[in-house]
This record gives sequence, structure tokens and C-alpha cells, in this order.
Amino acid sequence: MKGKREHRVPLAPRAVALVKEMAATRLNDYVFPGFKLGEPLSDEALRDMHPDITVHGFRSTFKDWSAR
Repeated sequence: MKGKREHRVPLAPRAVALVKEMAATRLNDYVFPGFKLGEPLSDEALRDMHPDITVHGFRSTFKDWSAR
């Protein structure tokens, strides 16, 4: 939700294909599952992977990559 109304962002065809491929090994409803079962990937988990990563940076990087 964005501004208390539905907000949809179209994905590039390759991003849709990637999400469908990931569904085969999915553990829960999250596209990027966390390390704890049933939890999303947390800010802390991203920082553990690389101290310079932020949630916004991760999303932005994924957006740039998937738009190719």
C-alpha cells in the first residue's frame, strides 16, 4: 500500500521469470525470505551480508538489474 491505496509496479519479463523460478524452492510467502523460518529478509541480515547495503539500496539494485 502506498498512501492507503493500492500501488502496483510492473516487473520486467525477466524479473517475473526469476520470481517464478524462485517459487520452486520457496519456503514461505516472501520473495526474499529471511534466515528465520517464516520471516522476511531483515535490515540486519542485509548488513550482515555487507555493511554498506541498505534496504533501499537492495531494492534499487534489484530494480536496476531486473529492468535490463
